[in-house]
Amino acid sequence: MLLKFLHSIFIIIFLCNNYIEAKELITWKEFKDSLTANQYPEPTVEKYETVLRLAKDFDITSKLELAMFLAQVYWESVGLQHTKEIACVKTQCPNNYRTGREKDGLYYYGRGYIQLTWLENYANCSSDLYGDMRLVDNPNLVSDTEEGAWGSAFWYWDKYVHDIPEIKDGQFGHTTMAINGPLECKGPYKMKAFKRFVIYSKIYEIFKLSKPLPKQNGCYPMNYNENVDEDTPFFAICKPTGFYQRQAGMYHWCNDNCNAEDPNCPNDMCKCPNDLHLYHMMMKEKKSAKTSTTTMKP
Repeated sequence: MLLKFLHSIFIIIFLCNNYIEAKELITWKEFKDSLTANQYPEPTVEKYETVLRLAKDFDITSKLELAMFLAQVYWESVGLQHTKEIACVKTQCPNNYRTGREKDGLYYYGRGYIQLTWLENYANCSSDLYGDMRLVDNPNLVSDTEEGAWGSAFWYWDKYVHDIPEIKDGQFGHTTMAINGPLECKGPYKMKAFKRFVIYSKIYEIFKLSKPLPKQNGCYPMNYNENVDEDTPFFAICKPTGFYQRQAGMYHWCNDNCNAEDPNCPNDMCKCPNDLHLYHMMMKEKKSAKTSTTTMKP
């Protein structure tokens, strides 16, 4: 009888645990694979559990938005490996992010998984999360604890990104615009913005969000492809995640980096013409000619 009772208890616990896991936004495997697929180390279970809890707290209810959030976090933290701005670790960047209102010896360079910067952001984040100024008085709380690193990242996303209308439509570029738009979308570092999208593309597939394809709209110019209809027969230009991308940005980035042996770009990218639009028109003409020939056959 005792064995039957214990067996019944085990079954109930097993079913409950599986029910709870089924209700989670993403599984442990999806979270782990989203990092390793981007050549980052495996995360800890603590990180996974913190993500699930804070995603609920900050009202992230779709896998699509969580995929975008994680892509940005992975880029900013080099796959959750850094919680301090790398260039400031040794020097603390005493001349950067200064407003004249900082206390002596306190520096508000990038910390946390999304690189919280500036005194004002530390103050607002601290007030919203804790109701006091602890992050202003001790900014290392943002970088030295999982709660601070994740909490500041979710806070920043909630304040500056979450409510952007295009997010619900999956336009990833708008998230980059909100996080580092002046430098990467409008400035000289568009390559970095595109690399964020490559990370997102891999997470997108792992989360099984491959229909429709991920959209990079909202940051850098899309080169004839900004408003293209999904059915437009653009030539398949790169395969970063196992399914073909049709965005012009991917083509131009691969074409400029053929000698870098980047795993995201197949070798035949080097054979493509310099202008995707002209190549696309050439392909359309070939397709049209082939169709005409087929139609004329008796």
